[in-house]
Amino acid sequence: GGYNIKTGPGCSIELMKFDMGGSAATLGAARAIGQIKPPG
Repeated sequence: GGYNIKTGPGCSIELMKFDMGGSAATLGAARAIGQIKPPG
């Protein structure tokens, strides 16, 4: 929850979900690499 303080014509609050998608993909890849423990 919270307040949306990002207002104005230059604000792209609608695109913030894509930023979360990128971070989730990065964390998922790091976890997968950690689980398979590649050599080196």
